[in-house]
Amino acid sequence: MAHEIVGILSLLVFVFTVLGPLIMVGGRRLIPLPLQSLLVVGALVNIVMTVVAIWLDGGSLSEMLSLGSAVGSNVILLPIMAMAGGFLVAGALEGSGGFAALRVVINKMRGTPLGMAGTLVFIAQFSTIFAMPCGRIAAAALLPVIITLGPEGVRLINKKQMVVLVTALAVNAAASCGPSQIGGIGQIGEGFLQQLGFLTSSQEFGIMIGTAFTALFISLFVTRFDLDEKIRLTEGRQLAVSSVGAAASTDTALAEKHDEEVIARKFKAPLVGYISLIIFLVALVGAVFGLFGKTPITTTLLVATVVIMLIARLSIRQVISGIILHPITALVAGFLMAGSLAVSGGFKSLSQVLVWLSEFKVAGVGLGVAGMIALFVQLETIMPMPCGRILAAALLPIVVAMGPATGWMPNASGLLTYNQLAIVLAAFIVNAAASCGPSPIGGIGTISEGMVRSDIGYLRNAQSYGIMAAMTPLAALVMRFLVLTHNPFRLENLLIFFGLLFGLFVFNLGMIKLVNPATFKKRRTPTQEKEKSLATWVAFLLGGVFSGMVITFTLFWPDQASGFASSGPLLVYLLQGAVGGAIAGALLLLT
Repeated sequence: MAHEIVGILSLLVFVFTVLGPLIMVGGRRLIPLPLQSLLVVGALVNIVMTVVAIWLDGGSLSEMLSLGSAVGSNVILLPIMAMAGGFLVAGALEGSGGFAALRVVINKMRGTPLGMAGTLVFIAQFSTIFAMPCGRIAAAALLPVIITLGPEGVRLINKKQMVVLVTALAVNAAASCGPSQIGGIGQIGEGFLQQLGFLTSSQEFGIMIGTAFTALFISLFVTRFDLDEKIRLTEGRQLAVSSVGAAASTDTALAEKHDEEVIARKFKAPLVGYISLIIFLVALVGAVFGLFGKTPITTTLLVATVVIMLIARLSIRQVISGIILHPITALVAGFLMAGSLAVSGGFKSLSQVLVWLSEFKVAGVGLGVAGMIALFVQLETIMPMPCGRILAAALLPIVVAMGPATGWMPNASGLLTYNQLAIVLAAFIVNAAASCGPSPIGGIGTISEGMVRSDIGYLRNAQSYGIMAAMTPLAALVMRFLVLTHNPFRLENLLIFFGLLFGLFVFNLGMIKLVNPATFKKRRTPTQEKEKSLATWVAFLLGGVFSGMVITFTLFWPDQASGFASSGPLLVYLLQGAVGGAIAGALLLLT
C-alpha cells in the first residue's frame, strides 16, 4: 500500500519539477532554478520516499541499499559518450578554424547556381543535414553568417527575411539532435527497438518539411502584423537581387563590390581549417554509414579529434572548450529521474493515468488509445524544456512500455505492436528534439529572438505550430509508408503517402492563411488583438485535429503484408485521434 502511494507522489514530484520553471507567478517563474538541478533533487526525493515505503512495507536493508544501483542502471552511456565525442570534435573544429572554413564555403555558395535563395535554404536546413549531438553547435557556427548578411551587416537580406531565416534555423537546429547518429535523442529509441538508424529518415523528412512550414507561418502571419513594432533591428538600403533585366547603377555596383569585400574580410579561414573540416566530414559520413566496419561512433569521433589536434597543434583546453555541458547534464538528469520513477512506482502510476485517459469519456466521446497517443506524442512541445533530452530520457520508457513485452521490458502492456511502437517513437522523438526551439527557458528559439531583438516568445507560436502540425505527423507518415512497409513503391502505398503529404501541405497552408486575416493593420487595436487571438486558437485546434488524425491513420490503417492487422473501426480511431490532437493544440497555446 505504501509503495502505491509513493508511486503517485513520485509522479507528482516529477510533474512539479517539470512545470515549476514554466509557470509564471507575478511576473516571475514559480521555481527560478535550472531544470537539471530540479530533476536531480526530485530524483533524490523520490528515492527517499521509496526507502520509507520499503521500510513501512517491512522490506530489508539490502533492498533499500540496492536502490542506488537500480536508479543508476537507467543511465544509458551510448548517447552520452557519442554526444561527448561530438562536442570534442566540434571543439577541435572551432579551434582549428573548421567552422570558419565552413562559413567561407557557405558564403562562396552564393556565387554558384544555387544563388542567394538556395544558399539561404541550405543554411536553414544545414543543422539536420549534418546532425550534431546538439543543435546549438550548428547554430553557433551559422549565426555569424546570418548576422553579416542581415540588415545590420551588409544588408543582403532585409529585416523580414532575417526573421524568417533565424526562426527556421532555430527550429531546424533544435530538432536536428533527434536523428543525429552521434548522441542524438533518437539513439535512445533505436536502442529500445534494437536497430541503430531505424528512426533517422522519418525524423529528417519531418524536420525538413516542418522547417518550411515554420518559415511560412512567420512569413505569412507574424511578420505582416507588427514587424516594425516587435523587431527592433535597424534597416538601411537593401542589396538583395533586383528584378531580372534591371540595369544596375554605378553607385549600386560600387556598393555591392564594397560589401563583397567586407564579407570576404569577415569570412576568412586558414588552410588547416579546411583540412579539419574535410576530416570531420569523412569521420561523420564513415560513422553514419558504417564505412569503418563495427568501429563505435565514439571511437571514430575521438580519432578524428586527435588527428585534427595534431594537424592544428591544438591544446586539450581548446578542444574541451567545445563541450556544451547543458545537454549532457540534461540527459543524465533525465535518466536519473527516469530511474527514480522506475524504482518508486512512478512509471506504473503514469501508465495507469494513460489507461484512464484512454478510457475517459465526455458525452460518450473519449480519447481512446488513439487519442491518448495523439496527445502523448505532442507532450514535449506542450511542456518545452531547454533540452528535449530532459523529458525524453524520463518518458521514453513509458512509450516503450506501450509496446510488446520483451526480455528487457517484461511488464509492457502490449497496447501497440512492434511496428506501431516504432511509429510512435519516431513521432515522439522528433517532437521531443524540436521542443527546445520554442522553449522559453533557454531554448534555441530564444537565441533567434535575441538576434532579431524581439520579445521573448514572439516567435514561439510559429515554431510550436510547425512542430505540432508538420514535423510530428510527417515523421509518423514516413515511418509507416516508407520505412515499415514491405513494398514502398506499391501504387496503393504511394497514393496514400503522397495524398496525405499533399493534404498536410494544403491544410497547413490554409491554417496559416486563416491566422492572417486581411483586416490586420500595422497599428493594432483591441478588436484586432481579439481577432488575432481567436484566429490563432482556431488554427492550433484544427491543426491539432488534423495532425492527430494523420498520426492515428498511420497506426491503424490495415495492411496485413506490412504487419498492420485490422484492430477495429478506423473511423472511431480517427475521431479519437482528432480529440487528442485538439487537446494537444489547446495545451500548446496555454503553456
